[in-house]
Amino acid sequence: MRRRHQRRKTARVGQAATGRGEACFALKELTHYIRMAIVLPATLLLAQPGMVLAGPQGGQVVGGQGAISAPNANTTLIQQQSHNLALEWQSFNVQAQELVRFQQPSVSSAVLNRILDQSPSQIFGTIEANGRVFLANPNGLIFGRTATVNVGSLIAAGLDMDPDKFMDGKYELGLPDGQSPGSVINRGLIEAATGGSVVMVGGTASNEGLIVADVGYVHLASGRKAVVDFDGTGLIRFRVDEAVLGNDSGAQAAVVNSGEIRAEGGTVILAGHTARDVFSQVVNNTGVIHAGSIDKSGGKIRLTGFGGLVANSGKLDASGSKGGSVEVAGDRITSSGAIVADGSAGDGGRVKLESADTTLLTDNSTTSAQSKAGGKGGSVQVLGDKVGLFGNATIDASGHNGGGEVLVGGDYQGGNPDVMNADRTYVGADVQIKADAIVEGDGGKVIVWADEFTKFYGTISAKGDSNSGSGGFAEVSGKEGLIYRGTTDLSGTDGRQGTLLLDPGTITIAGGTSDGSDNEAGDSATVLSHDGDTTIAFTEIPASFTVYESEIEGTNADIILQATDGISTSGTFNNGGEGSGILLLNTDRSLTLITRNAALEGSTGIDVSAIEIRGQGAGDIIIQTGSFRAESRRSTTSWFSTAAPTEVQ
Repeated sequence: MRRRHQRRKTARVGQAATGRGEACFALKELTHYIRMAIVLPATLLLAQPGMVLAGPQGGQVVGGQGAISAPNANTTLIQQQSHNLALEWQSFNVQAQELVRFQQPSVSSAVLNRILDQSPSQIFGTIEANGRVFLANPNGLIFGRTATVNVGSLIAAGLDMDPDKFMDGKYELGLPDGQSPGSVINRGLIEAATGGSVVMVGGTASNEGLIVADVGYVHLASGRKAVVDFDGTGLIRFRVDEAVLGNDSGAQAAVVNSGEIRAEGGTVILAGHTARDVFSQVVNNTGVIHAGSIDKSGGKIRLTGFGGLVANSGKLDASGSKGGSVEVAGDRITSSGAIVADGSAGDGGRVKLESADTTLLTDNSTTSAQSKAGGKGGSVQVLGDKVGLFGNATIDASGHNGGGEVLVGGDYQGGNPDVMNADRTYVGADVQIKADAIVEGDGGKVIVWADEFTKFYGTISAKGDSNSGSGGFAEVSGKEGLIYRGTTDLSGTDGRQGTLLLDPGTITIAGGTSDGSDNEAGDSATVLSHDGDTTIAFTEIPASFTVYESEIEGTNADIILQATDGISTSGTFNNGGEGSGILLLNTDRSLTLITRNAALEGSTGIDVSAIEIRGQGAGDIIIQTGSFRAESRRSTTSWFSTAAPTEVQ
């Protein structure tokens, strides 16, 4: 009787079926042991000599028309006749020597594989399909190191899907309240057709292997509910609608790439949507993500994490003939790796890092939007409520035909409503910011800004080319307070230097060099600690900003000192070699002093009567009052929101 019952249960294998079966949406309870198995090392999962993971078992057609057969002991064949086909499996495991092949009517045909197993699906063999394949197991999916997936598009989910809705073209993934989503892990090779997509979504999503989707999309996401759609060209649109509320797997990060993802001419998204502080990191890239160019444009890379930290210690590369774009958004951001959007034969691309709290570039990080040949430098924005650049961090938006733009903590005088302003900004002594014209053209634009206070010890370079270019423009400012102990080079050809603007509330021009070095030790500081990892020494806002005689006389640029309240002098001036009481500008360098009229709003005006300011060559000395700078504003169009869903259009 037992054998007869077993034959009856599997009778549908090898037979054609039509119609739509009843969708059973009741999911079995998940044990803690099974959940933890998802994150076990590959050696534990693969090093079981007696383990038998037979091919997909108990398959039934529950929607559409198709047939399941077994041509040989190692092959499972699904022949799909209808545009959409819904299947239910008691288990879906593939051993290393096994093959699962889907024969579909067209590249836009879709097949749902709804897996009812209480354990994660373990795929160590081969899956092939010419169309779109959905694998949905609420207990998770693992693609082992020997796995090879070659499909039109793949959607692998640690969530469930209603077959009836699937058959109606509504690709909605989710779970009932109270049930946690499974993890999706890739350690093998997953390759979509050109223009196809790869989506991995669950409680956690991790790539340790290789994912390829040229001219398509790769999306790794953490979420409880998601919607998949396809546009008219077959490209995927994917949205996470509900955050993960718990961390049953014990993973450190919700979304991880420690392997390689390639989408030449396409888009790569890593997106975590979790409740706050459920994971220590929401998104973590330690591997390589490359979205280069197929034709003339670079690809797109986006990392977004709501509910915690977004970290990059690997490489995000959206370079191409023309630079692509890299965007990183989250509650907190830290990058100690490489972010590159260079153009090899055109303009540099666009890099934007924007956090709701703290954005840090640390260690030997490089952030680049250069034009190597045939174009201008691109754009780099490093934004957040607090912004810190540490270690040997480098930002480079230099260009073959002219420098690009670098914005750290805000735009010009904090007045651009489309660019978020920092409250406090810090740039360390070994940090370099570049926007040079490499071969021809003018230097670019560099802004270092904070609404409250800026500490700057680094180096800015926005030089013009050596033949005919002019130097660029740089502003280093804190609306309420500023420490400037760095260096700026805005040199140009034949004296056509650029301009450095320093514009805090109150300015004192001090004689000598006693505090003019790149030394932070003398600046009393309060400490902001970020996750116990990096200490940011933001100083208390001083009563006035002091710029030393040596810094004015040694800067290779025209200088504008613009104060909201007043400008005065102190100390002994003798550095120019012209005698006591003289501030001597470099040849062809200009100095402009700007403040409000003394009678307005308590301003003290400009008083430099104690010294003599001397110019040389074609340099100008300008004193101007009655001038108001633009009021700083915070961005009202910031593109991240901790409440908004993650969506790709």
